[in-house]
Amino acid sequence: MRQRVYQNKLTIQRVWLASLTPLYRNTNLEGVNRMYINTTQHFGRYQQLMENLKPNRHISVNLPGNLFYILKMIRTFFFTILLTFSFAAMHAQSLKVMSYNIRLDHPVDGVNQWPKRSDKVYALIKKYSPDILGVQEALHHQLQDLLSNLPEYTFVGVGRDDGKTKGEYSAILFKKERFAIKQQSTFWLSETPEIAGSKSWDAAITRVASWAILHDLSTKKDLVIVNTHFDHIGKVAREKSALLIKEKISSLRKNLPVILTGDFNSEPTDASYQAMADGQVLKLLNSRPPSDTQGTFCNFAVTTEPCKVIDYIFYTEGFIPQNYQVITDHDGHHYPSDHLPVWCEFWWKK
Repeated sequence: MRQRVYQNKLTIQRVWLASLTPLYRNTNLEGVNRMYINTTQHFGRYQQLMENLKPNRHISVNLPGNLFYILKMIRTFFFTILLTFSFAAMHAQSLKVMSYNIRLDHPVDGVNQWPKRSDKVYALIKKYSPDILGVQEALHHQLQDLLSNLPEYTFVGVGRDDGKTKGEYSAILFKKERFAIKQQSTFWLSETPEIAGSKSWDAAITRVASWAILHDLSTKKDLVIVNTHFDHIGKVAREKSALLIKEKISSLRKNLPVILTGDFNSEPTDASYQAMADGQVLKLLNSRPPSDTQGTFCNFAVTTEPCKVIDYIFYTEGFIPQNYQVITDHDGHHYPSDHLPVWCEFWWKK
């Protein structure tokens, strides 16, 4: 009889271990449901084994050690179930966002031309796997390259020169399986924001901001995502662009939480940054912790020289930043772009 008890104990262990289904970072709700079904099946087998171990069948009431073991396994089993679904809920609330100026494909870049470094850009994006990615300086063919090599993404945005495909994009890439587009558009950072190709103030180049209202299929919540690239010359243009973006976001958000990504060509001491973060019209918070000193605009060469901080991910209340990082991956000599990507994992507020 004791031999049969040990065999059943071993079987219980196997069933219990089978219930420890790993929850990978890319698990979606369908995967969580499958895990629940599998765990339920394991629990059914567990109940059946417990039925077989009732007194007067395979186990004697004179074996308190075995009974204690079984009760301990039951407690551990239910604790495991609770923990597993707690982690599942946490994952469903997670949103990974990246802002990345990938540098336009320019012939003057020599060894750093797009065809010679594009594979490194794809690899970096695959490695960090953002749910949403705001890219700056992307030309149309560069976007097509990104989509060909990262087929899990689609994008919204237009070329800044004609509102179609000409010129640089401030495009928003997002994972097709996680998000559905509810609305999307682009406006120009000018006094006539609806006119394609327009520029104003002291701006040297036409600039845009692209936005979308996305429905998160994993949480059933909506958010506003905006991506932009401020002028590199005009100080007035940058300050006016900051005010314009806040006004535009305020008019379209309808109390939805907002994430704003971009190359703002503004350091924290600049007036344009202060205009963005002053809390007026719209309260935008910087996901970058004050203790982080890593710059974001470093040119291509890996060096010990300090880099400028000009790329940011802003957000409104509705999100909680959990992990922030300026990604410094390189091949030992060069970064994949002249900017370093900014990455942040947010949690939805309940």
